[in-house]
Amino acid sequence: MMKVTPLFDIHKKYNAKFVNFNGWEMPVWFEDLRKEHLQVRKGAGVFDVSHMGEIEISGKDAETYVDYIFTNKVSDLSLGQARYGFICNTHGGVVDDIIVYKLDFDRFFLCVNAGNIENVFSWLTTNIDNRDVSVVNLSSFYGQLAIQGPKAVEYIDTLFPDSNVRLIKKYNISNILELENLYSSNLEWKCPNNNNFLIESIRIKYYS
Repeated sequence: MMKVTPLFDIHKKYNAKFVNFNGWEMPVWFEDLRKEHLQVRKGAGVFDVSHMGEIEISGKDAETYVDYIFTNKVSDLSLGQARYGFICNTHGGVVDDIIVYKLDFDRFFLCVNAGNIENVFSWLTTNIDNRDVSVVNLSSFYGQLAIQGPKAVEYIDTLFPDSNVRLIKKYNISNILELENLYSSNLEWKCPNNNNFLIESIRIKYYS
């Protein structure tokens, strides 16, 4: 059975064209592929990427453990800062390419690729050894939207003015204050780490 994102019914309502991507029924375009492409190039577009995985590593030894499993150094990251790199197996083969976010001194948030969620989670949980860490797969909790284009920051800043999106540096993560205030008390299932609504900034220059 194909997996669907939390927004599947909305995509279907607006006649999205779906493709099978790693077992997920994913929307790729709606009415006019060319117009939608140009909209992203010149303004902003929204992409449902809820098939991506989210894993949290926490505990007293979290930092040293992430430094062990990740090809990039994380001990020098500031709180909220992220870094791109790889998880490799014991033979140097790539398990997945991921982004690691330092949410706290003893808590790290990993964004992993859809097709590798179970592989990454299994590798992490079987290589803890005697470290004081907890590894939690939060992929079924989080949905994920990517807002891309040269006006993406302007667009998000209009929607969430209190969250100071313009001040979020490249490769950093922060809370969406407006959504936390509006919805966190009414959620049927709250995120264990209380970060129910997060926004990350990975800015890339766009060319017309």
